[in-house]
Amino acid sequence: MKLFVRAMAAVAAITQGVVSYNGTYGSKSPISSLYDYESASFEVEDRLIEERNVRGLLSSETVTNQLYLRRCIKKAMPVAEDRCMEELGCFLITTDFYHPLWRVLNAQVDPREKIHTTFLFYTRENKDMPDYLIGYKIRGDALETVHFNAELPTKVIIHGFLDTQFFGAWMSELKDKLLTLGNFNVIIVDWSGGNSLPYTQATANTRVVGAEVAVLIQKLM
Repeated sequence: MKLFVRAMAAVAAITQGVVSYNGTYGSKSPISSLYDYESASFEVEDRLIEERNVRGLLSSETVTNQLYLRRCIKKAMPVAEDRCMEELGCFLITTDFYHPLWRVLNAQVDPREKIHTTFLFYTRENKDMPDYLIGYKIRGDALETVHFNAELPTKVIIHGFLDTQFFGAWMSELKDKLLTLGNFNVIIVDWSGGNSLPYTQATANTRVVGAEVAVLIQKLM
């Protein structure tokens, strides 16, 4: 618990340092990806932080907090490997998905089977009885079994953190409004298998959900 509190205090201090500095740090933010193992980032980034301190770009307090937080996380977290999935490609643990304010912990994505991205297809012909397809199980002519008219505009509804198709009434309400206003294909995306606590894991899983939706759209075209 003490380690967690001290780590969170370090996060707050680092955030203040990022916000207060009016300038750039080259191609990376003051804190690079916590898991950029391609370049042994902990050792490399520690040296970069120390160099910025020598140049006066960061306050000594901010540097101390940055180095302390990085060592805490390095000790507490196992090394994550890149995860590759059929059709979706590989999800790398790099700086691409890192953000010093919103995504300080860059977690590995969960498997597709756990996230269980499910697509619910609606049209005016089946506005109350959706056709279900599970992302990682879509094979062959599966798309020919659902209500979908390629000549119609398509609307995609995706929920967020902790929501589900069953408890997120707004999704059904939005679907009903859309089908009342126009003749559309409406697809609700349920990824409730991967949007629960911790928030950092749910955030990481959005990468898979986005890729699942992209692959579905390609197959529908």
